[in-house]
Amino acid sequence: MTTNFSLLLANWFILLMSIPAFILLAIRTPIEEAKLIEKFGDEYREYMKCTGRFVPRLLRWGGRKEKASQ
Repeated sequence: MTTNFSLLLANWFILLMSIPAFILLAIRTPIEEAKLIEKFGDEYREYMKCTGRFVPRLLRWGGRKEKASQ
């Protein structure tokens, strides 16, 4: 029982630590994107339309692939 309890506590700790990590990521991402837009310009803006910020947009990926082959 002690092993099960320690595993449960470890999972809660990971969950609690992932919240501030995601907040920091959400704060930092727009700054990084602005720098990438400055460096790559419209090419990066087009890339942003086809990809998700944190989670990939799988349905749009097919659209981009077709567009690139034309």
